[in-house]
Amino acid sequence: MLVLVVTAVALALGSQRPPAPRTLEQRTLALASQVRCPVCVGETAAESGASAAVALRNEIRHGLAAGEKPATVLAGIVAAYGPGILERPRTSGVDLLVWVIPALVALVALAGLVVAFVWWNRRRSASPPASDDDRRLVAGLLGSTDPSGELR
Repeated sequence: MLVLVVTAVALALGSQRPPAPRTLEQRTLALASQVRCPVCVGETAAESGASAAVALRNEIRHGLAAGEKPATVLAGIVAAYGPGILERPRTSGVDLLVWVIPALVALVALAGLVVAFVWWNRRRSASPPASDDDRRLVAGLLGSTDPSGELR
């Protein structure tokens, strides 16, 4: 019971979103963390010190300062650099396949395992039990019979 309570509390606390960034710099870095650095490998525009990342952050800052919504600023960046600039793939259109296909493969694999285990279990339980002749044969091969042929 205690494990369930701890799990429920952890899920409740973990599912709450942090407060939205308030200052222009915080909003700029939050949005830049959703965009990859155009010239770096494995870094976001918020993390990188490359001139291309600094220019991208400035573009984001100017758009937000002008009153544009974050989605509009991101749409402009995607239009300029392509959808590969986003740190996370979009969850609509063809990009949705990136999220759906791995889940479907996992479900199909799990279903395949369930079917295989059920089939193996039925096959094993359907085989007839060993007869006395079979037992005597195995015992004779293992050398566990007495000279009269009886099992010891």
